[in-house]
Parts: sequence; C-alpha cells; structure tokens
Amino acid sequence: MNSSDIAPMVVAIFLIVTVGAVVLLRPITKRLGAYLEVLAEERRRSLSQSPPDKADTARLTSAIDSLENRLALIEEHQDFTNRLLAERPESRSQPR
Repeated sequence: MNSSDIAPMVVAIFLIVTVGAVVLLRPITKRLGAYLEVLAEERRRSLSQSPPDKADTARLTSAIDSLENRLALIEEHQDFTNRLLAERPESRSQPR
C-alpha cells in the first residue's frame, strides 16, 4: 500500500460514515424535532390559558387596596398643605 493511496481511502471512509450517519439519524432527529415542537406548543398554550391563581388574585387585590388608601391619605395631606399655604399671609411668605 502506497502512502498516496491512504488519503483517498480516508476521504472515502469519512464520506461513507457521514452519509451513513445522516441516513440513520435523520428520521430520529426529525421525530425528535416534531416532538419538541409539540411540547413547546403545549407549554405556550398552558401558560397563556391558565387562569390566575386565587392566592395571587387576593394578594394583588390587597396590594391595590393598600395603595389606594395610601394615595387617599397623600391627597388629604396635600389638600391640607395647600389650604395652609393659601391662608398664609403674603408678607410672611416673602424672604427678607
């Protein structure tokens, strides 16, 4: 066997192994890809269609109520401050 015959033989073996792997693995990878697509679609559907949890809804409602109460208190404080500033004599409000 000549050293010049080794390179074409290696290329031929590599080509045969590559073609064989593609022929054997292509159906498996196609089915695996389809299976993964179905799983991803089911997951998307379950996430988009799942109703909100009752505990989450109650927690959010409580947080919104608390924020509304705090906002009402801040509005009262602001109104009180505005009334005090409006009643303040103008001579005191100007710097000396």
